[in-house]
Amino acid sequence: MPSYIMGLAFRHPDGTCTEEAWQFLDRESLPQALAAARRDGLAGEFGRTFLGVSTVEPFDEHEDWTTRPLPPERAPSLAELDATLAASGLDLAPFREPTRASPSPDSIERAPWWRFTCAFGPGTMVGVLLRRCLAVDPAWAEDAAELAGECVAHQHTVASAAPAAVAAMADLLAMPAVSSRETLRDWLEVIAEESLEELPDEPEAVVKARIQATLEAEGGPLFLLDDLVAAHLAAVPVIRDCRAAFAAHAATFEGLAQTGLLGQATVELVRALSARVE
Repeated sequence: MPSYIMGLAFRHPDGTCTEEAWQFLDRESLPQALAAARRDGLAGEFGRTFLGVSTVEPFDEHEDWTTRPLPPERAPSLAELDATLAASGLDLAPFREPTRASPSPDSIERAPWWRFTCAFGPGTMVGVLLRRCLAVDPAWAEDAAELAGECVAHQHTVASAAPAAVAAMADLLAMPAVSSRETLRDWLEVIAEESLEELPDEPEAVVKARIQATLEAEGGPLFLLDDLVAAHLAAVPVIRDCRAAFAAHAATFEGLAQTGLLGQATVELVRALSARVE
């Protein structure tokens, strides 16, 4: 089956527009991918206005971009998208988010998710999933928590959406209505483990030499060198922001530590950060 990358267009309260690349894999047809794009776009508004699909590209031809500015004159209209979908003959019953046990905390609803990226696309994907962790249906909540963790802590690399996710996960862990708290705790532990690492300020040449030496010693593929260096340099400010998020929620984490809802790495990190402040 074909796969597509959809550029979903949004208008922000300040009048600017952005385009986000969302993947729609193994769809039987382009209209089905368009329908999925509209559904996920509407789910991820977070104070913005969803305008429609501005770009359609086969997955194999997609250029490497996740979020980019969109000139307002290029923004599509929902009327155009509706006409395309109506002509497809698909069942266009609107997608409804699962019923939530409680309203989402401000750390989810007010975070600027569109400014971030995650392992599988734009950071708004993380906001959508964390919101779904409040689903009454435990299957919905569990699937959302698992995928949210994968999005922000994929293959030992933390994405730029991770600091905002730390704040949201702290609030979700403190909510008894969230049935997927154990899964969120486990992913928070992964983020904490990554954030415990020392990240000295090093010139790019030093980082590259060290990673190259490691690859050569372990027989790793040298063609990955540039990508690994770029990932390391990008991770440094993100991990620092993660530490700041853990420190900002120290009181919440300390309370959760008494309930067994925190892993050892999270407790160790929060207490180390608190000691520095003191």
